[in-house]
Amino acid sequence: KAVDHLIKTGCKRIAHYGTSQHLLIGRNRQNGYLHALYKNGIAIDDSLIFKCDDYDEAWFLTEKLMKSDNKPDGIFAVNDMTAIGALQAIRNMKLKVPDDISIVGFTNGKISTLTEPPLTTVEQHGYEMGQIAVRMLLNRLEKDNEDHEPETRVIKTDLIVRETTRKLKGK
Repeated sequence: KAVDHLIKTGCKRIAHYGTSQHLLIGRNRQNGYLHALYKNGIAIDDSLIFKCDDYDEAWFLTEKLMKSDNKPDGIFAVNDMTAIGALQAIRNMKLKVPDDISIVGFTNGKISTLTEPPLTTVEQHGYEMGQIAVRMLLNRLEKDNEDHEPETRVIKTDLIVRETTRKLKGK
């Protein structure tokens, strides 16, 4: 949803700030990013895919990237704090969000409403995630003699469009 939204607003060079590929969440979010590019006919550019999953790393990487010849016009970050690091770096460089670049985070924590401009993000329904995890744990405890295969549940997410994404100038 996030990368599709960036594409619909005119972004063609979308950077992905992801987490370790050893983590299922990292692989899933990167696969979603790659799938959205593919289905929209946008070539995958490995030079726009980064392991970058915290505020400080995002600030440093974004400053470096925006000064390069490889500037993105959109960023999809693995979490809101990473997106906010990118947002602050861009604002510090006197660039405008979303006019110069659009940003989407992932979490929809309270902080995403407090940034300037407010962050477009993906709501991951943490409360529901916790409820499902507790039910799964209780089921395992009730069947304590059985072997338990790892189980993955994917919870529906929602895109929360705020002000870090809009139609880009000239698009």
